[in-house]
Amino acid sequence: MVADSAQLGQKARSLFRLAVVTCAILVSVIPATLVRIPPILDYPNHYVRLWLITGGARLPPVARMYAVDWTYASTNIAIDLVAWALKGIAPVSVIGPIVLMLAIILRPLGIILLGQTLYKSARWWHVLCFVLAWNWVLIAGYLNFEISLGLAMLGAAVDVRWTKYGHAVLVPLRIAISGVVLVAHPFGLIFYAALLVGLAFGESFAPLLSACNLRRAILRIFISCLPTLVPVVALVMLAPVLPGGHDKGHPFVTTWQEPTVSAHVSMLLIGLKTYNVSIDAIFGTILALPVLIALIHNRLRIHAGLLVVTIVLTVAALLMPSMIFGIAGVDTRLPGMIALSFSVAVLPDFRFSRRVAACAIATAMLVVAARSAWIGRIWLERQADFASLSRALQQVPQGAAILPLEHMPSAQDLTRAPVGRFLGNNPLFWHYPTLAIMDRRDFEPTLFAAAGQQPIRVLPPWNALAVAAGPIAPIDKVGDPNQRVAPYLNRWSDCFDYILVVNADMPNAGGPLLASPIIVLMKNEGFAELYRVIRSADHTCF
Repeated sequence: MVADSAQLGQKARSLFRLAVVTCAILVSVIPATLVRIPPILDYPNHYVRLWLITGGARLPPVARMYAVDWTYASTNIAIDLVAWALKGIAPVSVIGPIVLMLAIILRPLGIILLGQTLYKSARWWHVLCFVLAWNWVLIAGYLNFEISLGLAMLGAAVDVRWTKYGHAVLVPLRIAISGVVLVAHPFGLIFYAALLVGLAFGESFAPLLSACNLRRAILRIFISCLPTLVPVVALVMLAPVLPGGHDKGHPFVTTWQEPTVSAHVSMLLIGLKTYNVSIDAIFGTILALPVLIALIHNRLRIHAGLLVVTIVLTVAALLMPSMIFGIAGVDTRLPGMIALSFSVAVLPDFRFSRRVAACAIATAMLVVAARSAWIGRIWLERQADFASLSRALQQVPQGAAILPLEHMPSAQDLTRAPVGRFLGNNPLFWHYPTLAIMDRRDFEPTLFAAAGQQPIRVLPPWNALAVAAGPIAPIDKVGDPNQRVAPYLNRWSDCFDYILVVNADMPNAGGPLLASPIIVLMKNEGFAELYRVIRSADHTCF
């Protein structure tokens, strides 16, 4: 009878934990169900690519401009594979939110599962870590990267649970997990390897206290991480083009972070900050308080290996370049890992009564819900910008070539920008014009189509105008012979039928659009403006 009662109690606790985690997941993904396109930097570009993969590339006249080509897609393709798998089953209006939800929830879900595996129970602290679902990297639209981090944490949790089966099982398991994570994103594999390093190091700091223990830890680490190299070797040997291979003009150009304390601090907080640093600071404080209180009262449990890995990642993040091999945002990758590894490296282990524990879980859920509600409100507010864009494009015929431009405000004007227009100083509307490819079936030159990273190819002669990645130019760059923002801008009068200006309801710091008789304003919809380029018969593009 006592055994049966204990089993029932254990089952009830498991069901309760499952219900809490399910609620946290549902609350976190609500914003993704509210809007068609959220104000996430790369998301509109990704969304159009998913549309092309699911059948849009076969529709005229788009079929003459873009093609789906998996030949050069080898990594950084998690969401593309989801679109391919659901092709013919679900429309992009369903697939888009699905991949966004995966990017939102896989990381906090990984925290819960790995934390439960390490500490033998999921706690209210792990539920509170759902506030990390929202961060700079997600708002920047690095969906494949975010998904790969979640897969890495889930893989680490599986690894811990299967350790008892020995290397005969672990080696092929680690190769398989590494392959899946690498396909999602290369930096995800780095994170998976880092987690394996921490797990092999062990729960205590004993390896740092004696040379003998350190040698044993290094051997364990080497054995654990060796299988992760197998997919990397396969990628290098078999991939026709590696990531970054599209930048043949400047393959070794490296750009470094701004060498200031404030810039480094801001960079290290990437795992938490989003649209408003002040609001993010409130949630960050709520997340940090339990750790500080537990540390003061000697109730903080620490996994030494994962804490050491977190420290190493932090130091490495301070030394990372911002661009290398044509890949931008490199300096944001390791900071995106730091918050996750720290969340499983520590556990505030307070001895609560059942009633206080229930209150702690309820409070954690309220914080997660507040974070999600704040994000959702911003996303709903910014739908006015997309509506403006849609109205501006209504008169554009199919098959037209659209030149995207922006109003880039000064630092002073930037402080008055609507919340959700910018991520720090980074415009979140850079890729809004790519929606014209899907909504109007037109050509737009900034669709992501980098060999080695995306399964999209721009067809000739349009590929002469396209760029694999990059920002759009401010309006004052039109007609500027010295501009270096966009190479296609030098052929604006010969090759583009329309000019689409975004963020047009804010002043442009560099001055107005070129006054020219061949540029005619057609629609002014506030956020978006549309101009017609009157091309003469003797001006040919191709």
